[in-house]
Amino acid sequence: MKQRQIYLDNVCGLLIIHMIFICHQPLFCNYTDSAIEFILKLLSFFMAWFFFKAGMVYKERSVKEVVRSSFKRLLVPYMIFSVFGFLIMALQKLLQGFNPVSLEFLSEEFWWLVNKETFFPTQACWFLLSLFVVRVAYSFLQSIKFPPYTIIVAMSLMIAWLVYELSVKNDMYYPLNIGNSTYKMHIPFYIGNMFHGLAFYTFGAWLKENQFNRKLFLLALCFFILKFFYFAFMDFRGNDSEDSNYFLCIIYELAGCIVVNNVFRNIANKKIMLLSHIGQNSMIYYLVHYPVMTFIVMFLNPFPNLSSSIRYFLLSAVLIIILIISDYMFRIKWLKWMIGG
Repeated sequence: MKQRQIYLDNVCGLLIIHMIFICHQPLFCNYTDSAIEFILKLLSFFMAWFFFKAGMVYKERSVKEVVRSSFKRLLVPYMIFSVFGFLIMALQKLLQGFNPVSLEFLSEEFWWLVNKETFFPTQACWFLLSLFVVRVAYSFLQSIKFPPYTIIVAMSLMIAWLVYELSVKNDMYYPLNIGNSTYKMHIPFYIGNMFHGLAFYTFGAWLKENQFNRKLFLLALCFFILKFFYFAFMDFRGNDSEDSNYFLCIIYELAGCIVVNNVFRNIANKKIMLLSHIGQNSMIYYLVHYPVMTFIVMFLNPFPNLSSSIRYFLLSAVLIIILIISDYMFRIKWLKWMIGG
């Protein structure tokens, strides 16, 4: 294994842990504290990094090859876990006394899928579909000798910003009536995160080696520090800068990617047991954690008197056990295909 891949595994492992236990799990438990708030600021670029890293390892191949390999690696697990997500939602409705095959339920789930890219219990799967589109789009642009990296980045970010302005910020939508319900059909926000992702995939391919230039690192470090005094946050999936300056969020994300890669390349470019292992098997942890948390919380909801900290501890304990079991289970040869293996 090349050295640069070792530090990338470590960064990946760290950010997967961050995603599960700092970003997603507190939302399920309505739990927060000052430490979580600080780490959320520190690693707020984490989703951009996954696209950036994917661009760093880009290898020129035909569009057909990219479609074939990405379908197996990304779309197969996306579809498999989307089915799991739908079944979890159907079970939840059944436990609540509703008919899981009613027009109301099916139309609600259809709305989630069309408007939000995935079903609720498998929301994390959005990244797989978006990365598939990004990989194919970038490969196509390279195959037709499209203008330089700067043009791809500029065009991608402008389209992502326009989707944000129209769909997210100004809430433009078309009302769709199904049965007795009316659904807001927006320009899907994931079109924004796909172009946002394409920009960072291109950044990764462009800055693969240049990011380690000392002057560029120091400039990125300045913006990384500035974030703590003038904070701006981007919800990457929702392509939502949450009233912050959209393009300042982009700068902060790029700065974070460059800083973390430089730091890990220089001080953590060797196997760190837990981080390296999770980084190398990140697809398992990424796919499993969200539906498992959704499922567990279904059984914690009947106990409203549990404090948020106790819910967080219980959910952590059960989740860690299930993730360890899943780690072994999905490395079995005949199950690997479910996670893109």
